[in-house]
Amino acid sequence: MSFAQSKSQFHFFGFDALATFSNEVQTVKQVHIQLPQLELARAFFFQNAYLTRSALELNVLAEDFDIQNRADHYLINVLPSCEGSLALSHFNKPGFRRFLAYLLLNKNIRASYESIAQQCQAFESINNTVRTWNFSFIPPNLTDVNIEAHGYYDRLTNTFKIDEIIGFSGLSTHIDKPVYFHHDKFSKASKKSGNTSTIPPKPNHAEPKLNDEEEATPSNKPTIVDAPTTLLDFNDPFETRKVADKTGTKNAVIVDDAQEYIDELIGDVNADEPGIGGSVKAGDFEGAKDQTDDAHLYLDRFSAFMQMLYKLEEKYGIQYSLTLKVLPEVEGFTKHLKADKNPRCIAEVHFIYRGQHFILLEVDTSDNATRLSTQLLTIKDMNSWEEDYEKLRKFVVQKTLNWPLGFIKKIAMRQIRLNHPRIDEGQNVALADLESWASRIYTGLTQ
Repeated sequence: MSFAQSKSQFHFFGFDALATFSNEVQTVKQVHIQLPQLELARAFFFQNAYLTRSALELNVLAEDFDIQNRADHYLINVLPSCEGSLALSHFNKPGFRRFLAYLLLNKNIRASYESIAQQCQAFESINNTVRTWNFSFIPPNLTDVNIEAHGYYDRLTNTFKIDEIIGFSGLSTHIDKPVYFHHDKFSKASKKSGNTSTIPPKPNHAEPKLNDEEEATPSNKPTIVDAPTTLLDFNDPFETRKVADKTGTKNAVIVDDAQEYIDELIGDVNADEPGIGGSVKAGDFEGAKDQTDDAHLYLDRFSAFMQMLYKLEEKYGIQYSLTLKVLPEVEGFTKHLKADKNPRCIAEVHFIYRGQHFILLEVDTSDNATRLSTQLLTIKDMNSWEEDYEKLRKFVVQKTLNWPLGFIKKIAMRQIRLNHPRIDEGQNVALADLESWASRIYTGLTQ
C-alpha cells in the first residue's frame, strides 16, 4: 500500500487498495480507502506519551538522541534532555526499542513523523493563548504494507472508511545491523557466582490506579499503565539491546532496581501531562505490540546446543529439524526476557528414529538465570502438539524458568531429562562434554 498518490481532503488520506473483508468469503477486491490522518498518526506514531507530545515540537529527536553509525552496529545515546519525559522502563521492551530505532534511522519514517510538527508550526493559528490547528502530516510510504482495520464499507461508492487501525504487517526497516541503546542509568550487572540479577515477577494485584483528579508531578518517573495496542510485524527485524557503556559492548548485561520496579506498580497515577505542583505519579502507556517472528536473530545463543546436534548427526546419523521460538510475554511474569532485556528463546528439535517421533526442547539460559535440563519427549498426540507447545511455553514463563512437569506428563508418553554440560558466556564447551551430551540423547532415543 502506497500513499504516493494520496490526497488530503477533510483530514483524510484517500487511496485505492486491495482489501479483504472478514465478514465475507475470503475474496480480494479493490476499494477506495478513506483513512483519517489522525488515526494513522495515532496507530503508527503515538505509541507512548513521549512520542505523542514530541510530535508537536520541532527537532526533538535530534535533541534527545545521538546516533553513531559504527562498523557492526548503530549506537544510540539517550541524552539527558529527554529524561523525565521518556520513561526509561520503555527500553526494557524489545518492541519499543525496535520501533524507536526504526523511527530514528529510517529516513522515510522519520521525515513523516517530523512533518507533524512542521505542519503544526506552518498552519497553526493563535488566538490569545490558544493554539489551534487542523491536524495534518505527510504520510509515510507504506508500499506493500498490510493494514488491519475496523471501519464501515459503503457499497454504493465502493469506499471503506476506517475507524480504527488494529495493526500493520509487512513493514520493512532497511536496517541491516544491530542497534544498541545507551543511557547513563543503564548499569552493568555485577558478576557473582555465575548468576545474574533480574527483575522479580510482578506481585499479585500490583497494578497502578488511574487518578484523574490529582495532577501528576514531572519529577516522578512515569509508570506504565495498560492501554489498547497496535500490532506491528516487520519483514526484516533487527536485534536491539541496552548497553551499559558508550563503547556499545554487546555482552553488557543490564539490570533494573527490583524495588523501584515494584514501587512503580503500586499507587495512583495520572496519565495526563505532568504539571508543577502535581501530587501523584506520572502515568504512561505502550500503544504498540511487536509480534514479529524474530527468533532467528538469537540463534547464536544456541551455538553449543547446535554443536551437540552436529555431533549427534555426525556420529549416529540422526537427522533432525530445528525451530526457534521466543517465549511469550505473560502478564505478571518477567522471565520471557533475559537479563539484557532481549527475548528468551526455546529450541524445538524433531527427530524421526526407527519410525518413532521424538521432540527435544532446550531453553536459552545463557544469562545464567537458572539451570534447566534438556527435555526429550515422545508425544501422545502429535495432532495437538502445536496447541500443547504454546501452552508449555507459557507455563515455562509462569513457573519462572522451570518445566511444567505435570503438564508434560499429561501430553507425553515418555519424558527424559538430560543435564547439559557447563557452557560459558561465549557458548564454548569442551569437546568431550559435547560428545557425552550427544551420546546421552542417543541413548534416550534407543531406550
